[in-house]
Amino acid sequence: MIITIHGKNMEITPAISKSVEASLSRLEKYKKYIHPNTRAKVEIRSYPEKLYRITVSINIPFNKHLQCQVKHDDLYLAIKQIVNPLTQQLSYIKTQTESKNTIKTGTAILEKMQDSNFGSQVEELDDFDNDDQDAWQNDQTENFAN
Repeated sequence: MIITIHGKNMEITPAISKSVEASLSRLEKYKKYIHPNTRAKVEIRSYPEKLYRITVSINIPFNKHLQCQVKHDDLYLAIKQIVNPLTQQLSYIKTQTESKNTIKTGTAILEKMQDSNFGSQVEELDDFDNDDQDAWQNDQTENFAN
């Protein structure tokens, strides 16, 4: 992940940038969703009341945009806390995409049905021809008339 750090009303020291990189490296367990070329924009803003605000924006595939913001009195604690909301968002996206993929392909459902002892097998249905459809409609009208 490519991290760009900007400071507003403060100077970004090497210790701050190293701390931000160490914290965001915890997101590497989501390698499937965050590629090495993914850009993360980090903005650290200092307020006169000795308050720090950190905003992280990450654009990931699947047309998703992660953004979170943390305010704290201590800069380094704020940097450590910024990872938790990002992890929650990524885990939500992970479960969302995995459930969509299993529904779309249906492979997981078919595997469960074949592994379990339902006693029935899944068969592929042929497409209806027009003749088959007409015959079916005729059978239905005859059954309805009787």
